[in-house]
Order: sequence, then structure tokens, then C-alpha cells
Amino acid sequence: MDKKPIQEEENELQESNRARMIRARYKDTEEPEPVIVKGKFWDNFWYHHKWAVILVGAFIVIGIILGIQIAGKVNVDIYVLYAGPDYISVNQNGKFTAVLEEIMDDYDESGDKDAVLNDMVFMSQAQLNEVESIAEAMSEDIALDRQSNAQTEQQFMYEVMAGDTLLCILAEDQYKMVLSGGGFTPLSEIFDEIPEGAVDEYGIRFSETKFCEFYSDAQIFPEDAVIALRRISTMNQIRNKSRMEEMLANHEDLFKKIVLFEFPEGYVPAGDAE
Repeated sequence: MDKKPIQEEENELQESNRARMIRARYKDTEEPEPVIVKGKFWDNFWYHHKWAVILVGAFIVIGIILGIQIAGKVNVDIYVLYAGPDYISVNQNGKFTAVLEEIMDDYDESGDKDAVLNDMVFMSQAQLNEVESIAEAMSEDIALDRQSNAQTEQQFMYEVMAGDTLLCILAEDQYKMVLSGGGFTPLSEIFDEIPEGAVDEYGIRFSETKFCEFYSDAQIFPEDAVIALRRISTMNQIRNKSRMEEMLANHEDLFKKIVLFEFPEGYVPAGDAE
């Protein structure tokens, strides 16, 4: 058998060496195969899927939190807004809303009657001046946080012009702020006859109602406070008219219950006790 020429053998040798070098280089750049150890399933699962597990876990936790919040959410039947210079304590707030829940209906038919009193304490310019005059006359130093007072007043004006609160018990100065903007429903649209204690065609002096006299827990507002029913704001007419009309009907009903409240049989008013 004829031998291959020497030059041909050298060419085959060089080609073989080159092939080995290519295979070695390719092997070095390949992704290493993951090592799966028997009996270590969860270790390997976590290694490959940990981010998916973390994301799913986060969604589950968020879902549980939202579910708890929804389950514990209170369906409020009535919102009452107070604004004026007198501070309302948490205890007073709770007792007053308990009185409202005693006389009102379960408007949303949830099985529970829930009322909320949103109190905004701030002073008008006239009230600020009066406090300063009294302090000066008594030679007392008084520090008034005018910036905080102005911020609360701004929040109050936003609430009465665009918020959901419909039933208001306001110190007289705060009442006049809303009255000047045409924000109240006329008493003539609510009652067949204008009730006693009306200060004008929109509001009634709260302290002069039999409701306030009978329930001591309702005697927490300024003496000059006025109770009135707001109109539905233009913004809410556009956004959720049907819902607001239903709310207005509920708040109007409670307004009537307060203003037309009669003493229980056998009760003797303080002025008639002699």
C-alpha cells in the first residue's frame, strides 16, 4: 500500500490540531449545566424560580391586606360637618354620633347605623380679633397659629363646595361663609312651614332645638351654631348625581328628625321644672 506523501500527512496533522483547538475554545464558552443534586429539589427550585415565587407571594400578601380592609370597611350612613372655634374632643364626637345613630334610620340597610362627625376647628378673622382683644384686655399673652388656621379654613371651604358632606352644624361666622356662596338648601324646600329657631331662610339655631335640649351629648357646639342642609355641589352633580341625590334624601330625613324632634312623653323641660 502506498504511503501518503509527507506533505499530505503534515496537512492532516495541522487540521487535526486546529479542530481540537476549536472544540476546546467552544467548550470553554458553553453555559455550564446546572448541577442537580438528588434530594435537593426545593434548593434547585428556588434557584431557578425565586423571583417568580417572590412576585406571586407579594401579590398574595397584597390581596390578603385588601380583603381584610374591604371586610372591615364601615358603610357610613350619615356625614355631619362641624366648623367653628370650639374644640370637639374624641369622646364628645363619639357620644354625639351615638345620639344621631339612636334617632336615624339604617339608610343603607346594612344592618348597622353609622354616623360620622367631621370636625374642623378654625376661627374666622372676626373670631381671631375677638380672642386677641379679650387676651389684651386681660393682659394675657396668646399665640395663634394663623397659618394652620388658614389651612383648615381652606379645607373647610373645599369640603362645603365640593365634598360629600351635606348636613352641617356651623358656628355663625362659618355658616355665613357658606351662605354667601349660596351653598344651602332653602328651608321652604324641606319643611311645609318654617320651623322655630330659624335664623334666616336656610338655617336653624341648633341650641334652640328640642333635640339639643333633650340630649346633653348634643350640647357640644358653640351657642350660636346653625344647622343647615347643603345643596349638592356642581362637581358632584357632574360626577355622581344619582348617588348624591340618594345621600341628600337620607341627610334631609335626619335633618327633619333633629329639627322636628319632640320631647318624649313625661319629659319636663328644664325651664318648666318649677
